[in-house]
Amino acid sequence: MALYEDKALGKITEQRYVSMMAKFDEEQLTLAVKAENIQKELDTVRQQSMNASLFAETVRKYIDLIISK
Repeated sequence: MALYEDKALGKITEQRYVSMMAKFDEEQLTLAVKAENIQKELDTVRQQSMNASLFAETVRKYIDLIISK
């Protein structure tokens, strides 16, 4: 991690390091929440797709029954 190395080498102050790490941690948390929300949306879309496929299959079976009579 370059940030830690910069601190260890004295390239940045302790205060700056703490500030940058806090921003980094906040960004990581924000990204984790976004990733979780995207995963939930993806799960919803997949479920809706499965529901649509099942509906289409049911309609095809119904049409086949009507046609075969």
